[in-house]
Amino acid sequence: MRGAYSGAGHNSVDLFDGIRFHRVVDFSDFIFLDSDGADEVPVDTFGGLVAFDCYQCGHPVICSSAENERGHDEEHPSACKGCGTPYYLDVRYHNQKMYIHTPWRDPDDPNAF
Repeated sequence: MRGAYSGAGHNSVDLFDGIRFHRVVDFSDFIFLDSDGADEVPVDTFGGLVAFDCYQCGHPVICSSAENERGHDEEHPSACKGCGTPYYLDVRYHNQKMYIHTPWRDPDDPNAF
């Protein structure tokens, strides 16, 4: 089977005439931090999935590191099922850190999420 890392994204590989397959990345050795990078966040990982407790209500949240999946980036957030707070991952492969962000919202706007 011929295939090579395409360099187009850390989560996918080009195989056979541009057909893209998602690569599963093991995040078990990564450090998981909150948006500020100040606090380590306890997580459970399985392949490219990351599970953690919502910062607001404590409900479990699952984000995916796969491109265009829930939680991959700010345009595709994963929402907490308890309170609706959106989360997305910011993976830093070069130093094995992952930041779990929630987009900024106006604290005076009750309909922000």
